[in-house]
Amino acid sequence: MSEDRIIEIDFAQCFRAIFQKWPAILAMTGVGIILAGVITFFIAEQEDIYEATSSVYCTMEESYSYTQAAESIQMMNMYVDIITSSRVAERANKILGNAYPDSETILKMLTIDSGEGENKNYYGVLNSSIVIKIKAKSVNEAEAVTVANAMAEAYTIEMTSITGNSSVRLLDSAQMATVVYEAEKQNMLYMVIGAVIGMFIALAWITIKEIFVVNLNTISDATLFGKLEIIGVIPDFD
Repeated sequence: MSEDRIIEIDFAQCFRAIFQKWPAILAMTGVGIILAGVITFFIAEQEDIYEATSSVYCTMEESYSYTQAAESIQMMNMYVDIITSSRVAERANKILGNAYPDSETILKMLTIDSGEGENKNYYGVLNSSIVIKIKAKSVNEAEAVTVANAMAEAYTIEMTSITGNSSVRLLDSAQMATVVYEAEKQNMLYMVIGAVIGMFIALAWITIKEIFVVNLNTISDATLFGKLEIIGVIPDFD
């Protein structure tokens, strides 16, 4: 009749094993750093990314009636997607002197913050305005600023052409760009994460190996934790 082995966790033995095998832990930590560095080099952005913001607004004059105010805001919501259209991007590219090969290059740089939830709640907003922020990202600070401003200008021109009025106007031009992604800091963070993962794997492996090892290290292991009697002891000779 076979006896099932009882798994007893000897924390002291686990800590001793971890201390004794610190070179393996250090090596695994190094492997984690190297792998994280390689992955970061091929996948992560290696340059800082800048973002510039310009804004346009739909104005509601004091002379507007309740219906006109509601219609103006509704119009802004309906036509907000025009900002990310190829037509507006092409117009912006012309403003920039055809600096880009196609409109898609410009559109990939854009993020639009239309405040959609607030804009749709347009009841009782006379003498107010709706603001749409046009954000452009680039690895070049000056490029982010010029693209954001060109898109804002192109959008106001396009909306004037569509609606036949000048209710959509430029509110703020981008003057400078801010850093939204710091490549060096992010790459360091990825390598720290790689080091932590490598160390964790090494510690887990050593601990699990110690817990499930089949060697008899103590008297309790030899007697199946008291289930067998000790019938003799082999002396340890030098």
